[in-house]
Amino acid sequence: MFLGTAVGVKIEGANRKDFRDAELLCQVVDTPKINYNILFPTVQKKFRYVRYSAPEEKQIQVGEWYMYGIDTETAIAPEKIWANHPLSDIHKKILSLLTDDDWSSFYMSAVKGEQLIFDLGIPQILSHFILIPRNDDNYIHLGDRYELFYHGGIKGWISLGKQIAEGTELYYEGVPDGALLWLHNHTRGKEERCFYMKDGKQLFI
Repeated sequence: MFLGTAVGVKIEGANRKDFRDAELLCQVVDTPKINYNILFPTVQKKFRYVRYSAPEEKQIQVGEWYMYGIDTETAIAPEKIWANHPLSDIHKKILSLLTDDDWSSFYMSAVKGEQLIFDLGIPQILSHFILIPRNDDNYIHLGDRYELFYHGGIKGWISLGKQIAEGTELYYEGVPDGALLWLHNHTRGKEERCFYMKDGKQLFI
């Protein structure tokens, strides 16, 4: 539901504060299938400013937003963030939700078509962005510990092992065909539903 709020979002880079030299780096053209999305810029040159723009008919609704330089694994901490309109004191404070590492908290703009501008301090080449739109965090969460079970009839739930998620998908061997499955998140799981696999797709009960 909420992932569709990212459709139409544009990411631009510029070296002028007024963005008269803006270049399109990437754009979200379809509803993301998962909450954790890596965006790669199509332009490889140095930019000091990055602009995150919502379509005219939509508000910005973002859980997490990170920008990475070409030579570092640490997200860039912008020197300043502002918008294309005056932000209220409340909205200035909730900008911190963009980088609080809580995928279910989110920044939502007060107006439609908002543009957020990030001043990186110095021009630099950007390798990628991580965009987590507003979501309920019911997807695979990087770093969380999971355990997959299948139902063995009178034997009850049988474990297929535990894994720490290193990506947005988990891979298990020995899963019985047509089995009723249950994926338990040991790190933060609360609301979990049983499912089965059909034609490579996960179907919830």
